[in-house]
Amino acid sequence: MKKIELLKERTIQDYRSTYNDIRDWLRREKNGAASEESTIDWDDQALKWTYSNRKR
Repeated sequence: MKKIELLKERTIQDYRSTYNDIRDWLRREKNGAASEESTIDWDDQALKWTYSNRKR
């Protein structure tokens, strides 16, 4: 059986940190693209919600 060399703990932490940074960046990119595609005027929706709650 061949002996393998394990990575140092610090190296593993660096890889995990890089992975998390890339994952977060991709999520932000995906969410940004989705919001750009949206045609909903959220300011208008918030105003309607506020007005409808005042009537009660």
